[in-house]
Amino acid sequence: MSGRALRRRAVPARSPRGKGVDLPGCTSGDNGHKGGLLGVDNGTLRFDHVRVPRANLLSRYGGIGDDGFVRLGDRELGEAVLHDVGTLVRGRVCVGAGAAIAGRRALSIATRYALRRRQFPSPDGDGEVVLLDYLWHQRRLLPGIAKAYAFGFANNDLIELLAKSRTEGFDDDLQRSLESRAAGLKAAQSRFANDIVQVSREACGGAGFISENQLTLLRSDVDIFATFEGDNTVLMQLVARGLLTGYRETWDRTRSPRDGDEDGRHGRADGAGTYGGARGCRRPRGACAAGQQRGRRARSRLAGADVRRARTPRAGVTCPAVPAGPCGCRRGRGSRPSTTCRTTC
Repeated sequence: MSGRALRRRAVPARSPRGKGVDLPGCTSGDNGHKGGLLGVDNGTLRFDHVRVPRANLLSRYGGIGDDGFVRLGDRELGEAVLHDVGTLVRGRVCVGAGAAIAGRRALSIATRYALRRRQFPSPDGDGEVVLLDYLWHQRRLLPGIAKAYAFGFANNDLIELLAKSRTEGFDDDLQRSLESRAAGLKAAQSRFANDIVQVSREACGGAGFISENQLTLLRSDVDIFATFEGDNTVLMQLVARGLLTGYRETWDRTRSPRDGDEDGRHGRADGAGTYGGARGCRRPRGACAAGQQRGRRARSRLAGADVRRARTPRAGVTCPAVPAGPCGCRRGRGSRPSTTCRTTC
């Protein structure tokens, strides 16, 4: 491969002699105060006509020769793609796991609060009712606890799949499955975290709004998880594309030739005109022998149905195929007399 490739390079951005001093052509900045995750520093880095020596090129998966051309084999290119995509996958796995942890923590706080908080007199006169004894409170928290366990198991399986992909090397099917699962699980876990943290805050009433109880802090931290490492809407589109691609490939592998057609692409033959059949055939209807045979079978079935309908009409239903009776009506023999004909045919 020559002329284009995935190129990685190490670019020094700050001078080692002074703390926080940018090198010429490099400009760093801060994004300012955020609405959450204040312990994570986010900033910007801009390069303006910065010359990078060839020695700074990270050449594990390829490099640039003395003649200036990029040389990269196909197998090495696959490994390079795996390395780059794997970085995104690991980020999505971490963000999804962090969101799920925040959701579990919020559920733990709300559930322990519901086991201690009492409100309204008990019907049997024995003190007040514990919040978690109320059916609506159970419906608020218990499904979320079940989902938290399910997401935990799913995330553990995803981590095992990620480790397998790193040890077994590049595999296209495994890589696509890993990418789709990481994207879908990250979107599902971050959506779950945002929803369940809000539910847990409301389940604690006014106490949930006190900063000391950490629910408001959790809510501000998990909010950005819907955007970090890929917007959830875009990630779900990525999952849908992967599912459709897999379905198409499975369909191509499992479809079998029919009626002597080697590629199994004949269409239906029940009329005239060009038609894109269920197998993708674009031949005129009835052009192939298999289509003609199916057309004859379909026409014979329709003709048999017409004969059966003519021989056994439903009682009380006028049928033009039934001969007229003595009185001139066309009702089936043995049917009940109509309002206009009192004669039993």
